[in-house]
Amino acid sequence: MMRRMILGLAGLILVAILGVVLLARPSFRREPTEVPTGWPAKAMADDTLVLERWLARAGWAVRRAGGAIRAADLPPGGQVILMRTGPGGLSAGEAEALLVWVRAGGHLLVDGSAAPLNDARGPETLFSRLDAELISLPEAERPPNRDHTDRFDEDDATFAIQRSPQWRIQVEGDAWGWTMGTKAGQVAVRRPEGQGVVILASDLSFLYNDGFIALDHAAWLSRMLGDPGPGQAAVVWSEAVDPSLLAWLWERAWAFLIACAILLGAWLWAGSWRFGPWLPGAPVGRRSMLEHLVASGRFLWRHGGGPEALVSVARAAVLRRAARLHPAFPELPEGERWTYLATRAGLPESDIAEALDDRPGVPSAVLGRRLQILLHLRQRLFQNN
Repeated sequence: MMRRMILGLAGLILVAILGVVLLARPSFRREPTEVPTGWPAKAMADDTLVLERWLARAGWAVRRAGGAIRAADLPPGGQVILMRTGPGGLSAGEAEALLVWVRAGGHLLVDGSAAPLNDARGPETLFSRLDAELISLPEAERPPNRDHTDRFDEDDATFAIQRSPQWRIQVEGDAWGWTMGTKAGQVAVRRPEGQGVVILASDLSFLYNDGFIALDHAAWLSRMLGDPGPGQAAVVWSEAVDPSLLAWLWERAWAFLIACAILLGAWLWAGSWRFGPWLPGAPVGRRSMLEHLVASGRFLWRHGGGPEALVSVARAAVLRRAARLHPAFPELPEGERWTYLATRAGLPESDIAEALDDRPGVPSAVLGRRLQILLHLRQRLFQNN
């Protein structure tokens, strides 16, 4: 009852508080305030938003993607700008899917130092399939800053670009029909691959939001991609997709998962049914109640007075029973008590007197006889109730 009252009272208080909040809500004055946050919230979550909107304005049917690369996610005959790989870089299957798609007519632009690794490990599998390698220039050979000038020899057009001075591309022989760079290494290479085109760049970090609006980055990208066809799709592969928990554990703790699976299998095997009869249970290491009683009796016999204590207990039991049968028994003279007990038990008065004698120092044989008389007397007293 008390609990219901407390719950009811708490509910009434909660309803009252909600009512006061609803009634007082219109009383607060609201004034909109602009808070400068730099990039819009969408751009904070999408680090290639400016690039995507520029591509859309240029006529591309653009979308953003990320995660594992599958053939079904690649636009047929479209453009892919690969700026992010998985946490472990491109797998062999992903590199093969990209090459198959390019040979079927796709156009691929790859950041050699793609996120999230930001070094040669990201697209390394794809580079090796194309006989190319991303190298790190020694400190002494690197340009002093990020400012570069890219010159297209076809029409002598130049573009001001900001890229990392660390990374360069090395290719073998004349495998690539078009290259841009110096003897130390190339900053971009291009070649046809089947019906499509592959472009490898040493660094495309200037295509992110903060860098794309500066210098000639947009014009450089337009020169690399060319004009889109009607409805031609472009995919910016820059979205960070967190792997599932199981995939993350398998990537970083596969040995632990295998060990857990083995332990689980062993536990299930140990608890499964067995063929054949059940094994007998292990013997219980406990003693019976009779053994405890016998041990207690032996202990009392040795350390609690032995026969004299046993005779004393039997004598006290006989006297208590006689007092219950004859209330005046304790006040009777000694002779009359012997006579009363001898009559009830059918024994001589001399035996009764000997059995009720409580003087110490009696031999064991006499104590045995007294105990026998007392037990017989006790039995007769309980029978003649």
